[in-house]
Amino acid sequence: MPEIQIIITRLEQQRDAIDKAIEALRSIDNETVNANRRPGKLTRSRAAASPTDGRQRQIEAMRRYWAERKAGGKKAAAKKAARKGGITPEGRKRLSEMMRKRWAAKKEAETATQGASPAKTKRRKRRLTPEGRQRIVEATKRRWAAKRAADAAAEAKGKKATR
Repeated sequence: MPEIQIIITRLEQQRDAIDKAIEALRSIDNETVNANRRPGKLTRSRAAASPTDGRQRQIEAMRRYWAERKAGGKKAAAKKAARKGGITPEGRKRLSEMMRKRWAAKKEAETATQGASPAKTKRRKRRLTPEGRQRIVEATKRRWAAKRAADAAAEAKGKKATR
C-alpha cells in the first residue's frame, strides 16, 4: 500500500509541473497576441462572448448593409459604376480591323503555298462516259445471267436426285 501512495504523490508532482508549464506557455501566447493586436480593436474573453452575440452582430451588419443599398449609398454607386464597362465602339472597330488584316494575311499565305506546290491542287471529279456506263451495265447483266443459270442447274440436279 505505501508503494501506491508514493506513485500517487509522484504523479501529482508531475501534474503540478505540467500545469505550471501550461500556464507559462499561455502567458507567452497572450503576450504575443496582445503585441500583434491592432490598436483600437477591443478584445473579448471567451467567457463574455456567447454564440448569439456573434449572430446578433452579423444580423445588425446585414441590416446596415441592406439599408445602405436601398438608400443608394456610395458603396452601391461604386459597385454599379464598376460593373459598367465593356467594349467601346472605337475599340470594336479596331478589333474588327485587326481581325480583317489577320485573315487577309492568312488567306494570302495559303494562296502563296498553293501556287508553289501543284500536289495540293484540287482534283477534278471523275465523270463516267456513256460508253463506260454501258459496259458496266452489260457486265452486270452477264454476271446476273450466269448466277441465274448456276442456280437453275443446282435446282435441276436437286430435283433429279429426289426422283
